[in-house]
Amino acid sequence: MKILIVDDDVMWRVTLTLLLETINPEFEITPASDGLYVMQSDWTTISAFDRIISDTRMPGASGIEVLQYLQARGWKKPFLLLSSDSKNEKGFDLEKIPTIFPFAQFCIKDRAEEAVREFLT
Repeated sequence: MKILIVDDDVMWRVTLTLLLETINPEFEITPASDGLYVMQSDWTTISAFDRIISDTRMPGASGIEVLQYLQARGWKKPFLLLSSDSKNEKGFDLEKIPTIFPFAQFCIKDRAEEAVREFLT
């Protein structure tokens, strides 16, 4: 399984990578430091991923902007959006993510380990 981790916080990228490697050492994990990686990469590169895990607040392009970009291109694969709280900087209610983006899930970072394990099943 190919998984993209998008987070501007290097410690979160490392933490998520270690968690994923613990769950299954055969996962192919690619880290990215912001949402622009998704939006500026060739679509063939992005569509090769089976799952994407992304932070909400990032410079360049937020997790919400990445979701909108993916949805506009027909992305249907699982996407997990992580945040430190349920509101982003623009007041968007992140709890409503699954109703707006049916392929996406939302989780507070405090519950990241549990959410990632669920996300992979």
